[in-house]
Amino acid sequence: MTRKTTIHQIILALLVAALFMALFFANLGLFKRFDQAFFEWNRSIVGPHTPVAAKTIAIQPGPKDDSHPGSEYLGLALLILLGGVMSFLSPRLNESRRAYLLLGLVVISVGTASFSGTLFSAPFPLALLLASLAAIYLALTFYRAYTLETVAREFFDANRSLGLNLQRQGHLDQALERFQACPPDKDTRELLYQLGLDFEERGMPGKALMAYEHIRNIHFKDSQNRIRQLKSKKLPELVPGGIPFRQGSLSESLIQARKQIGRYRIMEKLGKGTMGLVYKGLDPKLNRLVALKIIRFSDDFDEEIILEIKERFLREAEIAGRLSHPGIVTIHDVGEDSDLTYMAMEYLEGNNLIEYCSKESRLPLTTILDAMAKVADAVHYAHQQGVIHRDIKPANIMLLKGGGVKVTDFGIAKAISSSRTKTGVILGTPNYMSPEQIMGHRIDAGTDIFSLFQITQGSHPSVRQLESRIPKACEQIIDKALSKDPTERFKDAGQMARYLSMLLSKIKEMSKIGHDSADH
Repeated sequence: MTRKTTIHQIILALLVAALFMALFFANLGLFKRFDQAFFEWNRSIVGPHTPVAAKTIAIQPGPKDDSHPGSEYLGLALLILLGGVMSFLSPRLNESRRAYLLLGLVVISVGTASFSGTLFSAPFPLALLLASLAAIYLALTFYRAYTLETVAREFFDANRSLGLNLQRQGHLDQALERFQACPPDKDTRELLYQLGLDFEERGMPGKALMAYEHIRNIHFKDSQNRIRQLKSKKLPELVPGGIPFRQGSLSESLIQARKQIGRYRIMEKLGKGTMGLVYKGLDPKLNRLVALKIIRFSDDFDEEIILEIKERFLREAEIAGRLSHPGIVTIHDVGEDSDLTYMAMEYLEGNNLIEYCSKESRLPLTTILDAMAKVADAVHYAHQQGVIHRDIKPANIMLLKGGGVKVTDFGIAKAISSSRTKTGVILGTPNYMSPEQIMGHRIDAGTDIFSLFQITQGSHPSVRQLESRIPKACEQIIDKALSKDPTERFKDAGQMARYLSMLLSKIKEMSKIGHDSADH
């Protein structure tokens, strides 16, 4: 309970106590009759055995006897004392302790009234005192109930708003949890019904059934018909927590059946990576195309390490998402949808370098050097931000239609690099790994530098044996980058980018001189 609420209750209790002190001086007849009856009953029990009582005179109903005002003074003092105790202690106690406090004060009041009857010849104002304590207790009880109801109403409204926001973002599982925490009133039923429709549209009948059944109103729209239809189908088995039991590996048909992952609508398949599938998607919130990488870790990893890998993946993706460089693909969002984990990235028009690795589709040397310089510059920026890619390879470098170059999949490799799959294999692409990475040694920026030129060839013979027209300087750059000893490579990717840019400028300059000589 907040300090403000406690102060409000104390003020309320004091006002009630003050009201009954005013009634004390009003001398109401109803209270007097109760006090007179208790006084006579008490005298009938203790009178014959109490010397003091024997000297008292019988009190007949009638006007107040002012010759013995002691009982009234005692009653007023006790009303002030017990009313104050009740006012200050009760707001700080829970329901059971408040009831015990009331019972204790009632016992004190009755005991004092009984004792007063042996000392004074006038009734003790017990009725007013008991009514005061009961009124304070009831006032605080009703006030607390009203406060709790207000807090609960605000909590449920906040839950509905949060659930609706999660539903709009495509996090339907989390939205369902929020709606289930609300009482099934008309507003909640409407939200659950719409959520059930969304689950059905995304090919998740088990979750749709859970949403409809929580409505708990057989006459709400066509919810009962939908429940019967869903139950008549063979729904996927649910594991604890309501997640469909996995049957088979992640496939294109499964994704197409879902129609939507998170808040993103599935449009078409773009490709397949080392882990998961990549789809073209639409963010309806921003009306923006995205490349959606979808992973199901349970396909590759044992149950006991899935949670750890997911947390690591989301953490590394968040770090990679902070990278802002024209040569690095922007990460818009990461999240989970049931048993799937997804990453929404910038959608690119172009091809990855795999398309140009064969002899028939090989790119001109100047194009390759320009692309490698841009990639090296992007990787150097990431290294300065403390991010090592760990999986530089042709599939993770995009040549755009407009001539730009983008590096993809930052953050993914680190999340999975130290974890073995169910078959005991460490994920990665060995053909493009540095020696220290394959050996499981500590890796640094030199790993990415090695991979940058390993992508230009499957093995490492002399590049001039493969293509005699390649300049000697180019061969030297490649040999330095591919040194087995990390200390003999370039000190950073930025240095390599500068060498590549200088070589490219020199080749273009010589080519221009050659063209000028031919013209003369």
